[in-house]
Amino acid sequence: MARINRPTAYLKQGDGRVAELLVALVNSQGDVSVDVGDIALNTDDLESLLQGISGSTETPSATTSTGSSTTTANAFSFSITNIGGANGTVGAGAVTLEPGQTIEYSSKVGNTLAAFAYNATGTTFLILETI
Repeated sequence: MARINRPTAYLKQGDGRVAELLVALVNSQGDVSVDVGDIALNTDDLESLLQGISGSTETPSATTSTGSSTTTANAFSFSITNIGGANGTVGAGAVTLEPGQTIEYSSKVGNTLAAFAYNATGTTFLILETI
């Protein structure tokens, strides 16, 4: 098993070398263990992380709704904007979304979002999703 201990040059978030390092580790032969202090990843963890970084194609979509429904389950992100003239509701708690207001959610890397309920009866919602 290859083992990588604390690096002499630290990689920061947003540094393109992070993804490059992870790809190299996953593509290496045998099992890989990375130990950077409090963080330990094995090959399976790295493969899962990479899928969230670069392993899928995201498809944006835009729709309008004047009724009750839910966002698409397993979307990476969505936003709902009330573009109508009356209040609508969002979420299981039926939170009021006034005209002009927007609610948006994004999943963490490697995760997706559950379906999210909304009710645009009497108004119009613009729904943007990345699936």
